[in-house]
Amino acid sequence: MASFPNLRLSEASGSLSLSTSRIPLPESVRPRGKPRIKAERDWLVYGDEEIDLTRIHQIAEVGQVRAIGALLRHMSERFLDGRRCLAGALDDLERLMDKEGLEAGVRSLGGDFSRPRRFELAAALNRLRTLRCRRDGD
Repeated sequence: MASFPNLRLSEASGSLSLSTSRIPLPESVRPRGKPRIKAERDWLVYGDEEIDLTRIHQIAEVGQVRAIGALLRHMSERFLDGRRCLAGALDDLERLMDKEGLEAGVRSLGGDFSRPRRFELAAALNRLRTLRCRRDGD
């Protein structure tokens, strides 16, 4: 290595750190307009927003998409408060469903639902165009 010195200039003024916690702002997750949830296999209408789910290959059926819409709404109303990170909100939602079943998050809606994994729920949330987050510590 001594025969090949690094000639790059250091641009960092201090230590670099990656924020591990994203904190969703609750108003950015709540459905806008009509509070409707309409699902197909590859997309979800969530309020006025359409969420494209075509690249989430682990979603097996429309029942999971319906549940994702209902759980996003439930999570925005109950677990997202502007202080809790996304991972913590997903943990709390999973604990609730483990204790009370999927119905705990989809009570107000009729229809067939299947429980999605937290990964599909997070993937759908990440595709919501209105989503705004702040980093832990900001």
